[in-house]
Amino acid sequence: MRSEVFRRAGGRCQADGLHHPDCPGVLKPGWAWNAHHIQPRSKGGADELENLLAVWTGGPAASGCHARLHSNPALAKSLGLLAGRAA
Repeated sequence: MRSEVFRRAGGRCQADGLHHPDCPGVLKPGWAWNAHHIQPRSKGGADELENLLAVWTGGPAASGCHARLHSNPALAKSLGLLAGRAA
């Protein structure tokens, strides 16, 4: 599934509007990136292509652009990067 997410993203970080300042924009196989769930698994989100985005982590999964998505849920929701209504 990760390779499909990467391919669909064209090798680019999809955290549009919430990129970390150090985000390279272009991802390379083997670099630190994560298949981010738009609808989180903890809220019933599936491991399906339609629910996943390629986002740069910059290291552990809880850093980089991925961390910014979860640290700014209202903005992430308004940008369509997290499911649910924006606060």
